[in-house]
Amino acid sequence: MGLIQRQSIKHSIVSFGGVFIGAISMLFIYPKDLDFYGFLQFFTGFASLLMPFVALGTHALVIRFFPNFKDKQQKHHGFLGLLLLLAFGAIALSGILLYFLQAPLYAFLEPLGFKVERISTFAIPIFLLASLLVFNKICTSYISGFGRIVVPNILNNTLLKFLIPILVLLYFFEILTLSSAIIILLTSYGFILLSLLLYTAYLGELYLNPSLKFLNPSLKKKMYSYALYGILAGMGTNIAQQIDNIMISTLVDFKGNGGYSIFRFMSNTIDLPLLALVAISGPIIADKFKTNDLLGIKSLYQKTALNAFIPGVLIFIGVACNLDDLLQITGRYADLAPLKSVFIFLGLAKLFDLLTSVNAQIIGYSKYFRFNLIVILFLAFLNIINNYFFIEVLSMNEIGAAIATCISILLYNLLRLAFIWWKFKMLPFTKETLFVLLIGSLVMGLVVLLPLSFHPVLNMVLRSIFIVLIYGFMILQFRISEEVNALVLKYWKMLKN
Repeated sequence: MGLIQRQSIKHSIVSFGGVFIGAISMLFIYPKDLDFYGFLQFFTGFASLLMPFVALGTHALVIRFFPNFKDKQQKHHGFLGLLLLLAFGAIALSGILLYFLQAPLYAFLEPLGFKVERISTFAIPIFLLASLLVFNKICTSYISGFGRIVVPNILNNTLLKFLIPILVLLYFFEILTLSSAIIILLTSYGFILLSLLLYTAYLGELYLNPSLKFLNPSLKKKMYSYALYGILAGMGTNIAQQIDNIMISTLVDFKGNGGYSIFRFMSNTIDLPLLALVAISGPIIADKFKTNDLLGIKSLYQKTALNAFIPGVLIFIGVACNLDDLLQITGRYADLAPLKSVFIFLGLAKLFDLLTSVNAQIIGYSKYFRFNLIVILFLAFLNIINNYFFIEVLSMNEIGAAIATCISILLYNLLRLAFIWWKFKMLPFTKETLFVLLIGSLVMGLVVLLPLSFHPVLNMVLRSIFIVLIYGFMILQFRISEEVNALVLKYWKMLKN
């Protein structure tokens, strides 16, 4: 897999470093103030939800149309400069629209039980953060077009893994006020944007003078059409990813969202291998569609699914089997233990996401990209209804949000899966997929039988060693994935030397 493998390995190493920082924070820092941590998750989540609308679809143009503009001798026709210019206009226009829409929106939500003051109080800083996210997304996607995903990942994810726990600690010890914490957060995202631009310049790819002559009427029409798709698709996707976070905050409270977010963080570690593969595979899929290399796409589809699913199952087993001991360490066992099933529902949804791998990218970069829009909008609507029903009507609160999200993700991926089979006769599953499921089930069954009753930390260490050794041995012994075996052999030789 060449470039994909090298960059995804580096990406995964950086991501798991961020996970380690996040895990320490989750165990020892975030439980100190679940209310403030819940607020931060609401604040950043709401900005992420708004981002596609604030961008008016400009963020979606990067990977889709970069192959059309990519020409080093012509300085890529100033593609980055064009996108940043369009983004400035989009932010100004969307800001005006949101200003006039907020009053009727609040009037609609308040009778339904939503605490709209939690939105209105922070509307301006949320919009500012959403605007920064637009520029960061454009720069990150542009850089990925050159096969570079590691540095943007460090800037967009790892740095924030340090920042959030620091803010929680400073707020907990009453060193920071809420307003100052928001200012620091916004400043940090501004720093990330500046760093992305400097890194682009370091790569020798920072060309900000757009070549308007290159934009012929046909290309303009395609870009306008895809930008509209990007607004709706981005909003739909982000609703699926963030609406639980926002609805718990506005229907229940920030503390409940803080507890929910801890389990959400745990489940998010499961798809880290897929995030790395998707980040580098997206531009390659776009290029393969340009040359109509369907066999290459099918091979990438299956390899990505298998090589993401193998570590994903390992992470799920590790967290699920150690969950009780993990919560003992937080010092908030009584508050968090009733929410353990949140991880199970979200974790299972993540595993199915891994199984279907890059299905969104395959549809999104094909001529059938509009199908993604239909499915996303339908499931976004379904996710909102489900969350409201489980949280407000059934009063299941955090667990209800997890069930609603699980249902939406499963349906979303099933529909995309069926569509890809219908149009391209491709499936991500192979017989090796079944073997991974069988091995994972066997290992999980064996771990449950282990009679461990020591200190929580010792229990987790012993249990984790057992899981890694048994699972890893069986995966390697049965040669489930040639890429995984080759990778392990490579690093084993490096250690021996």
